[in-house]
Amino acid sequence: MFSTNQSINLIRPSKQLVIVDVPKPFDLPDGTPSFKDYTGCRENRYINPEKASKNRIYPPSNTLHYWNCPPDFSANELCQIFVDCDAKPPSRIAEFPTASERSSSGLIEWNSVADAVAALAFTNHYSIPYPKGRFPFIMKLSFSNAPVQDRSYPGSRKSNNYDMKKPISSSSESSYR
Repeated sequence: MFSTNQSINLIRPSKQLVIVDVPKPFDLPDGTPSFKDYTGCRENRYINPEKASKNRIYPPSNTLHYWNCPPDFSANELCQIFVDCDAKPPSRIAEFPTASERSSSGLIEWNSVADAVAALAFTNHYSIPYPKGRFPFIMKLSFSNAPVQDRSYPGSRKSNNYDMKKPISSSSESSYR
């Protein structure tokens, strides 16, 4: 988790085309190694071509796909997470129709790619308490190749396209609809 006064000075895609082994790893100030090889780790999503083909890799954009949020999660609560983590609040949110009552997902849009990248860095894998269940939801984010559209998704149980032009602290959720 990031501290409330922490900011990102510069975020940009890497210019390296490949990841190379570090010939002389060293210990960081906290005692952890500066390099670790995860090649044989079972969590490696690129261990073979079959696993790699399941990944949806998109370049940084101003739109993020979010998933694994509580089913009754509101746009206001989603925006508050970004504010609490010192990221800029999104300009628009579109919730996907819920296929099940187990979780919610959708698209979130910022005014710039830099704001979306910072939001992803600050809030990806954010733990959302869920009193109705035994475990919290861990919100996941990834870049999306689809922008938030000016329409609602058919079949959704709620009005799901929010234009976030007003500050969160001065508006109720109904003013976003």
